[in-house]
Amino acid sequence: MSPEVAQRIRDAVSLAGKALEGELPESSKHKVRNPYAHVWRCIKKKMGKSYKDCDDSDEKEIIEYIGYLVNNPF
Repeated sequence: MSPEVAQRIRDAVSLAGKALEGELPESSKHKVRNPYAHVWRCIKKKMGKSYKDCDDSDEKEIIEYIGYLVNNPF
């Protein structure tokens, strides 16, 4: 992935993490949920690899998925 695309994805995750602060349900594994880690984990699970290992052509799909996660945090 090119550095420019990676930066746009990091920026989108940063905004999503801020939007999800205090919105994630409690977990028996975590007293306090980290919304930023949640978004990164969801991206990795959906794409099957780290965002850095994705192609530039996957940018739109990843950005749209981040928006989906903000609207559907559970």
